[in-house]
Amino acid sequence: MDSLGVQTVQLLDAICALDSVVEKIEASILPVTTDDDEGDILGVDSWADSEIEITLNSGCCEHVMDLGDAPGYGAFLTQSDGSRRKQNFIVGNGQKVPNEGQLVLNLESDGGENRKIKSTFQVAEVTRPLMSVSRVCDQGMTCNFTDTHALVLDKAGKIVVRFERRGGLYIARMKLKPPEGFVGQVPR
Repeated sequence: MDSLGVQTVQLLDAICALDSVVEKIEASILPVTTDDDEGDILGVDSWADSEIEITLNSGCCEHVMDLGDAPGYGAFLTQSDGSRRKQNFIVGNGQKVPNEGQLVLNLESDGGENRKIKSTFQVAEVTRPLMSVSRVCDQGMTCNFTDTHALVLDKAGKIVVRFERRGGLYIARMKLKPPEGFVGQVPR
């Protein structure tokens, strides 16, 4: 190999090493969105609870939602194992949807006892927030389905969330509470 070939190989090795360093830096940076419809908190002085509609789904293996369905949480998006590995979700029509990271949501069930729920959702461009039955069961809870509703019960048999059946889907309205670390405009 002539000297030009050796220099080219050295240059390509240096570029690959630089790409590796950039990937590591990007992996350690917390992504922050600035688009208001995707949950930007940078211009918010105080928190206002909002309602979120979640569908209980026995076919998905993870809780998953679009970032736009969690107003105020955009600055709290972190990488997940799946987003680091650039994994995709395969949705109902067979399309691959990239895993964009994860959010830890603070929710409150909208029912008689208003139970507080902390749950990690993977973020991807899906049409509605989905709560995975298998993940609920992994947390030691059970899901009971009837023709009119589904109940998520804790280990003591108390109702955590009630999902009403509408059009073949089991849907619950929950309050989206402030993210952990939310203090005025800046996350802790």
